[in-house]
Amino acid sequence: MDERIIRKTGYDMLDHIWIKLRTLTCIEDKGWRLTLDFVQSHTLMIAISSKLKVVVDGRICFLNPGNAFICLPGQLVQASAAEEHKGGLFLFQFDAVVEAGSTESGLELSRQKSVFPISGEISLADRSSISSLCSTISGNMQSDSALDRMRGQAAFQDLLCRLLQDALPAAVQDHASEALMDRTRTYMEQHFSRNITIDELAEMAGVSRYYYMRTFKLQNGRSAMDYLSELRINQAKVLMEKTKIRLRDIAKQVGYNDEYYFIRKFKQQVGIPPATYIKNRQRKVAAYSFPNIGQLLALKIVPFAAPMDHSWTDLYRRKYQYDVVTKLSHDYEFNREALRTARPDYIIGIDHFVPIDEQEKLKQVAPAFFVPWLKHNWREHLRLTSEFLGISSAAEQWIEDYERKAKMIRNQVKGVVNSDTVMIVQMTEADFYVYGERSIADVLYSDLQLNCPQQVKGIDTYQPATLQQLGDYDADRILLMFTNERSLQENWEILQRNEAWRALKAVQNHGVALISPWMWFEYSAYTQERFLSEASAVFKA
Repeated sequence: MDERIIRKTGYDMLDHIWIKLRTLTCIEDKGWRLTLDFVQSHTLMIAISSKLKVVVDGRICFLNPGNAFICLPGQLVQASAAEEHKGGLFLFQFDAVVEAGSTESGLELSRQKSVFPISGEISLADRSSISSLCSTISGNMQSDSALDRMRGQAAFQDLLCRLLQDALPAAVQDHASEALMDRTRTYMEQHFSRNITIDELAEMAGVSRYYYMRTFKLQNGRSAMDYLSELRINQAKVLMEKTKIRLRDIAKQVGYNDEYYFIRKFKQQVGIPPATYIKNRQRKVAAYSFPNIGQLLALKIVPFAAPMDHSWTDLYRRKYQYDVVTKLSHDYEFNREALRTARPDYIIGIDHFVPIDEQEKLKQVAPAFFVPWLKHNWREHLRLTSEFLGISSAAEQWIEDYERKAKMIRNQVKGVVNSDTVMIVQMTEADFYVYGERSIADVLYSDLQLNCPQQVKGIDTYQPATLQQLGDYDADRILLMFTNERSLQENWEILQRNEAWRALKAVQNHGVALISPWMWFEYSAYTQERFLSEASAVFKA
């Protein structure tokens, strides 16, 4: 291989890596699974004729025949073979240590963070020869002869070389790729009205199409096409607010030649069609308390003013930064002055979160309604809000759609969860909390009709618990989220070292699944619907 190509792709580090194959398993069992845990060695899975589901750090990848997947030490990995598994699945575990230098006493090796140049999914250029090579390695490594086992190690090196060759376009160095991604992002921001394609952006970055899509999403939290859509839709919002241009002309100005496609994309991102958006923006509604945001979005109203200083409102900041003109905070006086200046048509708040005297002051600014928080559940919150705004039918339609979706997902997960009891646990810096019925757990117990541990039935919103007390709940399954400053691996290692955690029924039965944090602190129609979708994906995984 040309040395210039090796340096360009970051493979020059291979000169300093020592590799040794530790274990090799040829999997024939249809029920094979790799239980959720942090892998200690580099793990290579090669699917020759089988389908494989791999979950790495919470991200799901479906591996089709003719593909390989490399996991790095420290990653949280779970994998399972598809039901129609026909064999042809190889699992390799190997060490890749770095040559730190040499001394008079010999070579020094460093077990620092993995510097192996590739990870993730790799498409095999020649499945047949890879299959043959895997079989050769397997035969040699099982031999009683040390020479044969040495040949197996050499053949494994050959296997890695072939995989590195197949993954060559995806091995651009990270620091260079970040600059290239920035360049394409700037290009999209300046030319979003043009017909921009992934192939064009990848060519501009000088990488493969697949590598570009994967790297852009990793660095920006969304795909390149989603980012381009956000730019276009946000500009469309500006044009809708400031001009009386026809919708088809707005679509063309922001890069959509097809008006109906533009309408679909707008609804997909904003949640409501352009006509409804324009109509509702004529009425300026302020969401005074953070749960009001989710209530209004379910009613197809993007708030004109809203609090944006909570850590879990990042999704709102990203999607609606151009819509929320007036940013509110925790300071009552600041909020009153901001709203006086903004002159909203309505103010929606939560009675439990706003003192009575402050409620009266806000009613002097604009007509205001404070949702009776403790008296009702999220459905009634939605209905009462819609009634105040004179759009009761919108709430009823939303709830009807929600119930239909819940029924569909309930039927999907029923065969997976069966009669198992399920509970949601939050881990903070030093404490644990079990979620009750006035939280996202309501999705599990009311909407999906999953079994609730007996002790959870008495919990309203959440209840603190020690690790030892978690055992008293006797849950078959636990949905776990971390809300602290530690990394995922640090949290997991803390739990794994704890005897009380290891003794939990859900842990012993491999019934623990991770869910994303922060968003679920908001008890509203919008977040319940989002968690309904996430719960479906979690149980399927």
